[in-house]
Amino acid sequence: MKKHIYNMVLLAGSLALLSACDKDSFELDNLIPEKFHKIVYLQTTGKQELTLYNTGQENTFSYMVLKGGSDPSLSAGADLRVLTQDEVDTQYSQLEGVDYRVLDSGSYTLDRTHFDFASGERRKEFTVSIDPEAVMRDMENAPEAIFVLPISLTSNTDSVNANRTSLSLQVEEVVSPAIGFTDNSLRLHTFGYGNASTVALDIPFHLTVENTSWDIDCTFGVETDYVKTYNETHGTSFSLLPDGYTFDQSASLPKGMTENTVSVSIDATGLEPGDHMLPLAVESTSIFGPSAETGVCPIGIRIMGQSLDRSAWTAEASSDAQEAEASAEHPENGSPQAAIDGNTETFWHSRWQDPVPPLPHELIIDTHSTQVFTQFELQRRQTFDYARDGEFYVSQDKSTWTLVGAFTMENDDSPQVFGITPTEGRYFKIKVLTSNEGKGCACFAEVYAYSK
Repeated sequence: MKKHIYNMVLLAGSLALLSACDKDSFELDNLIPEKFHKIVYLQTTGKQELTLYNTGQENTFSYMVLKGGSDPSLSAGADLRVLTQDEVDTQYSQLEGVDYRVLDSGSYTLDRTHFDFASGERRKEFTVSIDPEAVMRDMENAPEAIFVLPISLTSNTDSVNANRTSLSLQVEEVVSPAIGFTDNSLRLHTFGYGNASTVALDIPFHLTVENTSWDIDCTFGVETDYVKTYNETHGTSFSLLPDGYTFDQSASLPKGMTENTVSVSIDATGLEPGDHMLPLAVESTSIFGPSAETGVCPIGIRIMGQSLDRSAWTAEASSDAQEAEASAEHPENGSPQAAIDGNTETFWHSRWQDPVPPLPHELIIDTHSTQVFTQFELQRRQTFDYARDGEFYVSQDKSTWTLVGAFTMENDDSPQVFGITPTEGRYFKIKVLTSNEGKGCACFAEVYAYSK
């Protein structure tokens, strides 16, 4: 009997609960309009800046259309369309004062534009594929324009979240990947004559974009023409390293690996005094190609000659300031001779009192014997950043001069060594072409020369 009563009570409670649920469902239908039972919208909205990589393949980007609402179990439908140029002009370009250009229809594809959501489906993916080469041509023809792909989500049957209907893909730049050296600045290794050794280096090279998709094979060689180009650009006097070196002929960048190294070994023990260069180059790659900017890495070997004794040297200059700079303690100060006296507190100075002679200024040194000059060394007057650019000349008779090198002074009080083309002569001349000083003055504390 007690069990029967218990079952009756349980049944009554269940019926009451069911009645309450039906009532809540009825009230929910009235509280939430039917149009909100299912809502479609874009997961990613607003302006999305894109960098395209010109790899010979289309660049593909993935996005999502989502379905939500109070009853997302319902089926739904949605469509994508690309805004016309007129719509973009009216809605964006004129308001923002920006020349937005819709990508040409031939430069992109959408893999799908219609979406049917079945019961239980909450998301649908679509991809946008863009031809970077076509976009790059358009950008070159209209460099002031900003190219966009404005995508809008619509539905003829269901509600669309008004705040999540627009996706504007904006192309920032088109990058052409290439293989180059991570740091292609000159690596200069200096040795005294007779004290050179073997130089072992690991030179990093890299893909200029992140390597996410490619297995790249690279080969390396020597770019012989680079030495001349480098000398002309930097005013240096490197000669091509003749032999005595080895390096990895090939290396790879597997997928996911953006940087690797090339091992180089240079036996410098047999080199003559002077400046030598090994211009290591990315010779070929399985895709993309070598970088035009960083495809060569110059490795320099400087073999210093013997420092020449200056005790018998004499000097003269196109102008000097001995009259203004000389003192009882340093009577040669300001004169050309002060640049070879072994005292960094004294200096040669071009005339700085009116009338001030114009550039260039010349300082000529007579070594009183024939030398094969290999390097020159300049040390500025302490803290005086005057002389900037100039040239070195060598002569046997002080009449016929041979240009052997150039220099650019750093803002540094330390002695600065400059390589030249090894040249025989008795005289050498320092010609100052530019100055950091307002009147165009020049000055040096000490001048040295090296020889075979």
